[in-house]
Amino acid sequence: MERPLFPIKTVNKLYHLSGGVPRLINILCNRALLGAYVKGEHIVDTTLLAEAASEVFGKKSQTSSAEKKIGPLLLMTFLGLILIFGIIFLVLLIKQPTVGDMTKAKVALAEVETILPDSGAQK
Repeated sequence: MERPLFPIKTVNKLYHLSGGVPRLINILCNRALLGAYVKGEHIVDTTLLAEAASEVFGKKSQTSSAEKKIGPLLLMTFLGLILIFGIIFLVLLIKQPTVGDMTKAKVALAEVETILPDSGAQK
């Protein structure tokens, strides 16, 4: 009785690594079969498949470097926007006149009006 080149455990790992994409399955199987031939083995086990995946995907990673950089980039963008809106809010809050400031301006205006008639009377 012949044993299969890819045992069920290896096929399950192959599906997990490739996500079921036929082109990736083909590339991984090709690389795994080449590795088995070089090592003189007749069955592709999960170790050989993992080695093939590291050669195909690079350093045991299934995500591209662009996908890895997106998360921190989005986080930094979000934090930057929060910082910018926070600064704008604080500037507007500080520059906004309060009721006390308006009352002081009215009092100062009233004092100016009362001083003018007195200075005109002295002439």
